[in-house]
Amino acid sequence: MNKLQRVRRLELPADLFADVSEKLVEAWRARASKEYPANLERMKPPRRLTLLAALCHVRHTEITDSLVDLFIQLVLKINTRAERKVDKELDADVKKIRGKEGMLLRVAEAALSEPSGTVRRVICPVVGGEKTLKALAAEAAANEARYKARVRTVLRSSYSGVDTGGLAYSTVAGSPRSPTGW
Repeated sequence: MNKLQRVRRLELPADLFADVSEKLVEAWRARASKEYPANLERMKPPRRLTLLAALCHVRHTEITDSLVDLFIQLVLKINTRAERKVDKELDADVKKIRGKEGMLLRVAEAALSEPSGTVRRVICPVVGGEKTLKALAAEAAANEARYKARVRTVLRSSYSGVDTGGLAYSTVAGSPRSPTGW
């Protein structure tokens, strides 16, 4: 963040190299980064400023890209943690319901033994009727909705404890919350 703020303090226009090819800007950046500071000081101002501007322009892009990548990784990590936490909670709930795995096994076996049969003729007798099958489907749908709602709740609680998200976004977007942080 500090590196990005330092580069932004130069106030280079975003479209400074808009009419120049990326290869040329990259070549200028490479040349500027290879030069000793003393050699840069001896250059005529137009050449020196062009090389340094290219270096800072490319560096600004690299820093921004790496911060965005880091932010994406952080969000994915938080999401994964939240999903794992909810999965553990729901696994405990599912294990409390007796006979569901056996019933699902019987449904699968019945479906595989007669793949062209109808649900009413092949599967309903195995689970104890159409009413039981509808109840299982309704319970599964409710569990899926509850799962998604719980993941959202866990995510919100994960994000609410960390204030750096807004700060990181506002800094990358170009409007730091407080100029005193510079």
